[in-house]
Amino acid sequence: MKILVIGDPHGGYGLGTERLIKWICGLSTIKDTIGFPRTMTRMRP
Repeated sequence: MKILVIGDPHGGYGLGTERLIKWICGLSTIKDTIGFPRTMTRMRP
């Protein structure tokens, strides 16, 4: 139950392609870099 209090110690640092493009282009949201983002009208791929 201790993990529920402090969180997962092995969360990692995920720098994916979308996050890298977001950082390089200086975009405000990651949704602008994802090819098929999830939105309110698009719930399935």
